[in-house]
Amino acid sequence: MNSDQINSVGHYSPDWRAQLGRKGPASSPQTPADADSDGPQDRVELSAASEAASESSVSPATEQRIRAIRAQIAAGTYITPDKIDVAVDRLHERLFGR
Repeated sequence: MNSDQINSVGHYSPDWRAQLGRKGPASSPQTPADADSDGPQDRVELSAASEAASESSVSPATEQRIRAIRAQIAAGTYITPDKIDVAVDRLHERLFGR
């Protein structure tokens, strides 16, 4: 392949299907309905117990804390200079050690 077949970001040109001898429009992705219907299909089924477990995995105290943090973020008061200092110190320690 020569360089005139590559676009400005280094990928194949928009007509890559033609370059590779493939048919079909490049802009129409294959959907499950278009996929080979004779082949096996993936399927997931969750039991009622697993759904209940996933819903109750967060304690009420955690839910309350999450609501409080979301309210602080919405009000623009969550990020403080002290929190930024702690984050920078932790990052520095992780990158360079103590």
